[in-house]
Amino acid sequence: MRSRFLALKNTLKTKTLDFHEKVRWFAFVRTVRSSYQVIFSDAPSKTHGAQLCEFLATSRSVFAEYRIAARLNMPAFSKKLNDEFPGLDIKKFRISFKNGCNPSVCRFNDKLYVNVRCSNYYFDRFQQWFLLGSNDYKPNSSEIITENVMAVFSDWDDLQSLEFKPVRFHGFPEKARYKHPKGAEDMRIFAVGDELFGSASVCEFSPDGIPQIMIGEITAKIGCYELSNCRIIASHDQTRPEKNWMPVVRNDVLRFVYSVDPLRVVDAEGRGVSEYQPSLALDHIRGGSQLVPYDDNYIALVHERSIISTIKYYRHRFIKFDKDLKTTAISPAFSFLGRRIEFAAGLAWLPGGKRMIASVGVDDSEAWLISFDPVPIMNKMRPLPV
Repeated sequence: MRSRFLALKNTLKTKTLDFHEKVRWFAFVRTVRSSYQVIFSDAPSKTHGAQLCEFLATSRSVFAEYRIAARLNMPAFSKKLNDEFPGLDIKKFRISFKNGCNPSVCRFNDKLYVNVRCSNYYFDRFQQWFLLGSNDYKPNSSEIITENVMAVFSDWDDLQSLEFKPVRFHGFPEKARYKHPKGAEDMRIFAVGDELFGSASVCEFSPDGIPQIMIGEITAKIGCYELSNCRIIASHDQTRPEKNWMPVVRNDVLRFVYSVDPLRVVDAEGRGVSEYQPSLALDHIRGGSQLVPYDDNYIALVHERSIISTIKYYRHRFIKFDKDLKTTAISPAFSFLGRRIEFAAGLAWLPGGKRMIASVGVDDSEAWLISFDPVPIMNKMRPLPV
């Protein structure tokens, strides 16, 4: 097998192959080599390998094995966003709360609000949980606690003086009855009319600890923010862990993008509104940010995950929706900072309407904001075939 692999490698370096030959070689090499670095990192070029990976990862016309192989290899080829589109302005939060990560930013009443998740645990490289301050103890899930803090700012230059205040939960739908992780995880914040809301995953109200989506109204109080009138949104599948729903508000009516492929949209009660299958295979893509207006359309950040020898790699894409919430274009996969675990949960326009801001968590322990000009990115997005 080793000799056959080397022969394939030399062939790819020296021979000009047509597209279908490359697809066949790609699939075969993936079956004989366990490393995530596929042969296209060597020949004919890494750029070509990236293009081939992009095609195979989203094509409905190839075998499923080819798509899976391409998606596993995506971390080897994806670029940092700043390498592809220079001009990013990147800032890391400095907050005194524990283990801040997975921030969500939102534009509301001409100000920018940002929520940061804070947890009492960390993951090691094998994704095992440990309580903060402990190097040898794996906690029970009931000891996992998530808290949230929030701040408001008016301008990008205000970030160095942010004052974070805790988010207090008032009026949970019912008293937590089960010993599962506590708190609202990966909250997305968004505005509906003159009110600010947050939606998050919670585990403590389910007998089996299966995450459910909770929504509540956010109001500013003295020394804190309050999340009130909380309720669980019913899911059509009670056995599925619910997370990463993407809020979208149109004419002050709240909807959620429940999944990208099939593209399923639900209302604020969890009832189905629309569903269709995009022309590209996007079933590996999961929710990220809110949907944000862009011209007469919407854009959002989404993520995809590769697991290689138990190690997780996250990559992101921009995705574009039309006014009917159908997918029209996607960007290539990329990383923000070149780190293994990155998670974007917020997207908003900066004042002036020329630049956007994305909120990104890194390694489940850091919170970053990234400012960028969206026009070059939108111009390089790949339209979905009609």
